[in-house]
Amino acid sequence: MLPVRKWNIIGYRKTSLRIALILFLCSVVIMTVRNSTNGSPFNLGVDFTGGVVMNIDFMTEEPVSVATVREVLSGFNQDGAVIQQDKNHPEHYMIRMTEITNHQQDEIFDALQEQIGSINPDTRQTDFIGPTIGSELRKNALLTLSLALLLILLYVAIRFKFKDGVSAIIALIHDMSVALGVVSLFWIQLNTSSIAALLSITAYSLQDSIVILDRVRENLKYYKDKLTYAEIANMSITTTWIRSFNTSVTTLIGVLALAFFMGSSLRDFTTILLVGLLAGTYSSLYIVVPMLVNWQKENERVIRPVYLNALEAGTTTTDIKTKKYSSKNKDEVIVANDLSDTVKKTSTTKKKNNKKRRR
Repeated sequence: MLPVRKWNIIGYRKTSLRIALILFLCSVVIMTVRNSTNGSPFNLGVDFTGGVVMNIDFMTEEPVSVATVREVLSGFNQDGAVIQQDKNHPEHYMIRMTEITNHQQDEIFDALQEQIGSINPDTRQTDFIGPTIGSELRKNALLTLSLALLLILLYVAIRFKFKDGVSAIIALIHDMSVALGVVSLFWIQLNTSSIAALLSITAYSLQDSIVILDRVRENLKYYKDKLTYAEIANMSITTTWIRSFNTSVTTLIGVLALAFFMGSSLRDFTTILLVGLLAGTYSSLYIVVPMLVNWQKENERVIRPVYLNALEAGTTTTDIKTKKYSSKNKDEVIVANDLSDTVKKTSTTKKKNNKKRRR
C-alpha cells in the first residue's frame, strides 16, 4: 500500500464528488419521504412546536434515574420528552413534553408519585410554551444558520478567493444535509441542542477546509511554475491528510465518550455531532479542493504520469520535470528539464541585465 503522500486523490475526484452527490440526494429523498408520511421532515421538539415544561423535586431516599422517569412518561405517549436532571440537586428534574391538557398533567403527576415516589408540592411548577414562541424559535434558528453560512462565505472569499468560499459553502451544505438526513431517518428530535450540534459541525468542517486551502495557497507560491494546479492540489491534500485524520479521531473519541457515558440525555446531540464530523472530514478532503480543480482550465487539470511516477519512486517535487498539456490535443510540451535549468536561465538573465545597466 502506498503511503498517504503518494496517493492520487485528485485523480479520483470524480468518484469522490459522485459519492458526495449520492449522499446529498439520499438525504433529500429521506426528508421528502418523511414530509409526505409524517407531515414534517423533522421531529420538531417542544422548543419549536410549543408544549409543557414541568419542574419537580422528588422526595425519595435515593436519587431517581432518568430512565425511570422516561419509562413512566412513555405510558402517556411522551417518549420524546426532554428530561434533564440537576447534577447539583439530583432530586430536581425539568421535563419538556408536547402540549397536554390540565387533566393529563394531573395524571402524569399522579403516575410519577405512584411509580417513583412522592413529589414536593412546594417546588412543583408547570410552564406552557405557546406555538407562537415555537414558530419564532424556528425562524431564529434558520436565520442563525443562514447568517453563519453568509459570514463564512465572505470571510473565505476575502481571506482566499471567491471560488474557495463557494466550494467551502458547498461542502458545509453537504455536511449539514447528511446530518439532517440522519436526523430525519431515525426521527431524532430536533431542538435547540440539535441546532447547537449543527453549528458545531459547521465550525469544525470549515476549520479543516481552511487548513487545506491555506496549504494549497502556500504551495502555489513555490510550485506554480513547476507543477500544474491539479498536482499542487493533490500534494496539498496528501500532506494534510494525516493531520485531518488525527484531528477527527481524537474528536470522535470525545464524542463517543459522551454518547456512552452521558446516557440518553445527550444521545441525540452526540449522534448528530458524530455523523457531522464524519461528513465534515470527508468533505474537507474530497470535496473542497477537488471542486476547485474541476473549475480550472483544461490545461491545468491534468496530473501527469511523470508526477505520479516521481511520487511512487519517492522523488521530491523539486526533482519533477516540468511538463504541461495543451488544452486542445493534450500533447506534451517540455517547458524545462528540471528546476535547476530554470534557476540557471534566471541567473543568466539577471547577469545580462546587470551588465547592460553598468554600461
